Amino acid sequence: MEALRANIDANTYALRTYTRLCDVWDLFADLSETMRSDGNNTTMLDGRLLYRVQAWPYVGVGWRFRVADSDRDPPEYWAPEGLQQHQAHITVRGASGRLSYSASAEAGMAEERGTNWQFVWGARGTADYALSRRLSLTAELGYFESTDYNRTYGRLGVTGRF
Repeated sequence: MEALRANIDANTYALRTYTRLCDVWDLFADLSETMRSDGNNTTMLDGRLLYRVQAWPYVGVGWRFRVADSDRDPPEYWAPEGLQQHQAHITVRGASGRLSYSASAEAGMAEERGTNWQFVWGARGTADYALSRRLSLTAELGYFESTDYNRTYGRLGVTGRF
């Protein structure tokens, strides 16, 4: 909220990939660059290497990793400097009728510049209810923490596919 009050805008550009390895491992990797109007940029590699316990509903367990660096870490928003994060991760997703859902949780260790290794965790749940072939009601709730920042977030909205 402080970044909005300070009129700081951000644009994020990302490359996202998914690879199936040896038919039982799933690798999700996202490389992103966030460029802000205050001149502070953040580069982040965020990934999950998951063993597929069950194909559908999908259950995957494994390792979440995140490395990131920013030009600086201002008080108005989270911009990790020298972030290393390694966590145990679980993802569950499926569908029933018009409802599709996903839930994930992770817990492990992280450090950023100026902090020591600390226990951090996070969780996220989403639900999507198809109102029609092209219109859905979407809800999301999550919690995320790093060594010097935590955030609870949620959204409720309508998604159109045209």
